Amino acid sequence: MDFFTSIPTHIDYVGQAKAEKLYRAIITLFSIVGFIWGYIVQQFSQSVYILGAGF
Repeated sequence: MDFFTSIPTHIDYVGQAKAEKLYRAIITLFSIVGFIWGYIVQQFSQSVYILGAGF
């Protein structure tokens, strides 16, 4: 999680900064899981579905 805390955010409110970091972490997690699952089942559409679930 140190990677996410090192990303500069230009937001005035603490809660908004936390929400932005959480959003980035969720999208990153779903993209990694989607890529791995898509590779295992050899279907790109599965990767897209999982990434879409993260949004």
